[in-house]
Order: sequence, then structure tokens, then C-alpha cells
Amino acid sequence: EDVEQTCAYIKSSKKVFTHGMSPDEFLMVAEKIVSKTCSFVQVKLAVIKLLVSGLFEDQAVFSILVLGTAQSIEVVSDAAETAMKKMDIQTSVDNRVIVDELMASYLGIVTPTKPVIGKATVVFPVSTAMKQKILQYLTRSTVAPVAYMNNMKVCLEGLAHTSRTDSKLLIAALNFLVKVIEKMPAAAQKNFGPLLFDRVQKIQESEVKNGVALSLMYRCLGILGKRDSAILTGQADTIGHTFKSIAEAPEDVAYAVVDCLTQWLDGFRKLKDVALMEKLKALIQEFITH
Repeated sequence: EDVEQTCAYIKSSKKVFTHGMSPDEFLMVAEKIVSKTCSFVQVKLAVIKLLVSGLFEDQAVFSILVLGTAQSIEVVSDAAETAMKKMDIQTSVDNRVIVDELMASYLGIVTPTKPVIGKATVVFPVSTAMKQKILQYLTRSTVAPVAYMNNMKVCLEGLAHTSRTDSKLLIAALNFLVKVIEKMPAAAQKNFGPLLFDRVQKIQESEVKNGVALSLMYRCLGILGKRDSAILTGQADTIGHTFKSIAEAPEDVAYAVVDCLTQWLDGFRKLKDVALMEKLKALIQEFITH
């Protein structure tokens, strides 16, 4: 019934999300492949079986199987997971073509290796669960962290998921962001460092309570501030809030806060902002006396 309703919406030009597919592609699968005697689940299982039959190289099917592992139907995700165990994961995630395909699925854009079927020129981004899986594989890649500009788009999109229900996606995005920051060339650091610092800092101001997410947030802030001390100029309020967080945060997060401030120390010494330095002295003195 859901499939029929989605098809009806597409035909009537109503907006409907067909995650990772164009509307035309969804219609083609629904009307030409799925039948009354063959469910979507059966089709997905048959596709996975075909993909690992030996007819295709790993490069051609890897990104599709990644999406399969995030299926909400356990029998499908298990089949995809089993199929991927037969692959060389590291070689696959270090392949730029595969990285581009995974990022394209995440963002809802088209790549030359995965053209859209039908009249549509765009596809919808994949589901939250699929985005989380994609990020896990991008984080394992040595190529993805420096695959500009989509790496930045993926990070910025991931940082926006600050609701409690999206905590796993936020954690996955922050883990990937750590890799991106650590491998960021000097020119990219200069161009994107302040923007990333600002976006990550907004997590500090949000309602995020997950300890892992907060620890990763402080790790990102620490690395960014250490690599470019100029970012810390004009950040007196953020620095003050960070000092206060040591006492207020849970123990595991507090360690991350201290590590963040420690990474900022060298940067503090290089700053020529007199007002900020006076503020820092007051903060440090207050912290020591309490």
C-alpha cells in the first residue's frame, strides 16, 4: 500500500521522498519489477544476490551495499552485511570513485558513475540511517577527508543534526569531521577553519546532551584552535564557557574539555588581543582559586 501511495503521489507531482532515488527510478522499480507476487523485500534480496554473484567488480557495487546495510528490514541489512564481509573494505573506501558515490548519496546529488534513470536530474538524499552508515565508511577512508568540496558539505550537513533522535548521526558526522580537520591543508584551514569552528561551537549552544557527541565537539574545537590561533580571537565568551564546562560537565566530557583548552594554550600565547588576554588571565585565576 505504501508503494502504491508513493507512486500515486509521484504521478500527481506531489512531493514525496524516495531516498537515494529519483522519482522516475522509484516508479520504474515499483511498476516494472515489483509485482503482487514479489515484494520490495524480495526484490532487494534478489538485487543483493545479483550484486555479489561475481558479475560485477567490488567498485561497482560497494556504495549500493553500504546503503543496503542500513535497511530497516533486518533480513535485507543482514544480507548486505554478509556480502560486504567478502570485500576488501579498506581498498574500497580508499577508492575516489566510491567515495564520490557515497558522498553523492549522502547529499542527494548525481555522479557520472551513477547516472539518474528517467527525466529527473536530481535524486533525494538517503535516509538518516543510511547517512550514518555512509559516514562510518567515509571516516575509515584516507581519501574522503580530503575530497573537497563534498567533504565539507557532508560535514556541515551532519553538524546540523542536533536533536536527541539524531545523536548517532551527529556522532558519526563529528568523527568524520575530526579526520577532515586533521588532514586539512593550510589553505583549506584558512578558508574553512573559522566556519567549522562556528558551526561546531553551535553544538555547545544547543540542547545536545550526549557525552560522546560533546567530547567529539571539544576535540574538534581543540584541533581547530590549535592549528589556527587566529580563530580564538574574539572568542572570549566561548573560551569562558569552555572553562566553566570543566566543572559542569560529566567526568568523561570534562576530560575532553581540559584537552581542548590544553590544545589552545599555544594559540593563547600567540594572540595579541590584549582584552582577550586579560579575560583569559581572569578566567584562569578564577578556575585555579575554585
